[in-house]
Amino acid sequence: MLMKFAVFPLKIVLFPESIIPLHIFEEKYKIMVNDFRENQLGFGINLSITGKNFNIGCEAKKVEIIKIYDDERMDILVYGGRRYIVNNIEESEYGYLIGSPDYFEDKTDLFDSRTLMKCLKTYNDIVHLLKNESIKEIFISDLKTLKPSFYLAQKSGLTAIQKQHILELKSENDRLINILAHLENVFPAIKEAETVSRIIKNDGYWTVDK
Repeated sequence: MLMKFAVFPLKIVLFPESIIPLHIFEEKYKIMVNDFRENQLGFGINLSITGKNFNIGCEAKKVEIIKIYDDERMDILVYGGRRYIVNNIEESEYGYLIGSPDYFEDKTDLFDSRTLMKCLKTYNDIVHLLKNESIKEIFISDLKTLKPSFYLAQKSGLTAIQKQHILELKSENDRLINILAHLENVFPAIKEAETVSRIIKNDGYWTVDK
C-alpha cells in the first residue's frame, strides 16, 4: 500500500533546507498541522498559482509552532525536507488533500564552483546597488550545504514560477546556471536609478517590479 500524506497547495515554493513562516487559519489546515504533530502524518507544500496545481513539491520535515491564538489559528515555521512528485490526489475526510509522494534526488551532486562564485559575485553586486541594511551579502562561508542553489533561490528575487522550475531541476549545476542567468538579467535593470526606486525590499529579500 502506498504511503499517503497531506498536500498543502500554496502560492509559495518550499525548498529543501529552507524555513518559511506560515499563518494557519483554515480549519482543515489546523487539523492537518495537528495531525502532523500528533499522528506523524506527513505533509508537503505544492505550488498552486494562476489556476495551475504543480505536482512536484517539498515535504515539511519539521514544524515549529510559534504562536497559537485563542481561536486555534497558528503561526508556524515549516522546515523543508525532500522533494517529491505527488500522485493519486484525493480529498481526505477532514477536507485537506492527500496523495502518494514519490521522492526523488538529484542525478548528481557535482557542480562547477566557478558558476557558484559568479552567482555570489553578481548577487553581492546587486546588494551593493540596493544599499538596504536588511539585504545582506552572501559569502561562501554562509553556504553550509551541498546544494547552495536552494539557498540562493530564496534570496534572488525569483518569481514563484521560476522558483518552481528550480525546485524541479535534478542537477545542482543546472540550478546554479539558471540562477546566474536570472541575476545577470536583472542586474542591468537594477543599475538604473528609476528601477531601483521600484524595488520591493523586505526581510532580506528583493524582487523586481516588472
